[in-house]
Amino acid sequence: MLDQQQGKVRLCFGSKSLFKKQFHLQKNGYADFTEWKKDWQARRANQIYLIGSKDETMGNQSAVALLRAGGFDLKLRVPNCLMDEYGKFITVENIAFTYGSEEINAAFQDNIKRNQLQKKACQKIHASLYQQHGQAISYRVFRDDKGWRLFVTLEQKAPQKQSDHRLGAVGVDINENHLAMTEINETGNAVYSFNIPTVTYGQTKEQAKAIIGDAVKTLVQFAVIKNKPIVIEKLDFQNKKIDLCSSPKRARQISSFAYTQIFNAIQSRAFRHGIVVHSVNPAYSSVIGRVKFAKIYRLSTHQAAAMVIARRSFGFSERLPKDWRNIPDNHG
Repeated sequence: MLDQQQGKVRLCFGSKSLFKKQFHLQKNGYADFTEWKKDWQARRANQIYLIGSKDETMGNQSAVALLRAGGFDLKLRVPNCLMDEYGKFITVENIAFTYGSEEINAAFQDNIKRNQLQKKACQKIHASLYQQHGQAISYRVFRDDKGWRLFVTLEQKAPQKQSDHRLGAVGVDINENHLAMTEINETGNAVYSFNIPTVTYGQTKEQAKAIIGDAVKTLVQFAVIKNKPIVIEKLDFQNKKIDLCSSPKRARQISSFAYTQIFNAIQSRAFRHGIVVHSVNPAYSSVIGRVKFAKIYRLSTHQAAAMVIARRSFGFSERLPKDWRNIPDNHG
């Protein structure tokens, strides 16, 4: 607390937990201080970060990408103190990424375009057009128990917007075992509804991630086809947990419910496809949906809540229906 008040930030490069192990060597499995120091130095020397700049060749001064069929080579600048041993450059060959290759290649091409337009002959014709091209590309080389890994960081440009709010919207109610989805038109009336399963209880982390990814893919593909934005509830996990935990069984489900992962996955995938995502306050959406829309449109409680969420992005007011006596109570 005192450090926060004084504006101090304390860093322990190599992790504080490993640093403290030197004071209890035998308890932490070390024969002597030398053995601990070997681990400490390995932890502190397990990564290199090379910051990019759009003004440099291929977006980075210390690491230059050399394009080749199916991937690229990375030409790394060697520090002066190691030149006698390794030479001026080290080249890592045949690098390819399963995910993100399109974005990386696009950034490379943008930097090549900048280099071409930056030549004096081109500047005489195109003036300062080169300044509109080029991307900073940063690289992080990381070593773990499996070997060396390469991470590439770049700024992803926003794609052209595909969704049109004037056509309506796709509302989503996030639940512990499914996504309830309801499409509305521009007047706020329900057009189509369905559920997308997201049962992650009892699954491994990777299995749950795959299930969520498939569900979000289906949702975003539907929004792309309809050219409509997605409307989701503002993330408030504590309130959502209280709302869903109506029994011990559901409490166990919510403990493994990847609510944050779903929220982030929708935001990320929608961005890549040019679909706008709106976040609204979900207060009383389940109650309003059950009272006003469930019976009229023959929707489930959650689908009706998704409809309310979608309508809320338009600012539609909600009033009691004329026939409010026979309200579904979700218990038959």
